[in-house]
Amino acid sequence: MRRLFLLIYQYRAFFTFIVLEIIAFWLVIGTSTFHNAAFFNTSNNIVASIFGLRQGVYQYFNLANENDNLAKENAFLRDLISQKQIAVLSADSSLLTSTDTAIQYNYIPGKVINNSTQKINNYLTIDKGSRNGLEPGMGAISSFGVVGIVKTVSNNYATVYSLLHGDMQVSSMISRLGVFGTTKWDGLDPLYANLLYIPRHVELQVGDSITTSGYNAIFPEGIPIGQIQEFSIEENETFYNIVVELSSDFQSLSHVYLIQNYFRQEKDSVELLNE
Repeated sequence: MRRLFLLIYQYRAFFTFIVLEIIAFWLVIGTSTFHNAAFFNTSNNIVASIFGLRQGVYQYFNLANENDNLAKENAFLRDLISQKQIAVLSADSSLLTSTDTAIQYNYIPGKVINNSTQKINNYLTIDKGSRNGLEPGMGAISSFGVVGIVKTVSNNYATVYSLLHGDMQVSSMISRLGVFGTTKWDGLDPLYANLLYIPRHVELQVGDSITTSGYNAIFPEGIPIGQIQEFSIEENETFYNIVVELSSDFQSLSHVYLIQNYFRQEKDSVELLNE
């Protein structure tokens, strides 16, 4: 400490000069509108440059992860196209061509601008609305699987019932077996949900893929929901207790696709005739 005081005393003239310069500089900025504006514009530019540099460094070191996500997304979209083509061609190849499969569904990209995962009823807000063709009841998916269903729509925004919502249920299928059930979140861990109504005679395996069944007009068949993490059944129970690890990571969602089904109204109208 004594050496520090000696150093300050030895260079007291220099330190006094620095302090006086700072005071003079601050007085000039505080009393002159021109110098004040010039200072803050310069400082803002410097800060913005620093933030831009930091973001550039982050993006550079995150390129591997971004490339991996893009590759998975491309594979997912290719699978969607293939599934629709096969489904339509198998219906009647003499009447339909593979290009007709693109007519039923349109995928509208949207950016997530608000999201919750810790509540009992969770929602997302996206930056697309009725101007972009969105309507209540449309399905929402990510690059990895099911996200939810559009609830309300304004001109430029929409809210989405997350799969992590107490009222949300998705008609599901165990891909390997073709057995149907319902996926529903239990309100606990945002990484997992439950697969309901799978009878005890079904021979399950950990890792079995769960996808959408296509039984409603919201989600096409084959959209990933998750994989069976664990299952059990009580001696007197009819259905399994099944835990599914969800494909979509709701805690890091940034982009979604809204599914516009051009045949939805027709399908719903026909089914209403039987009620």
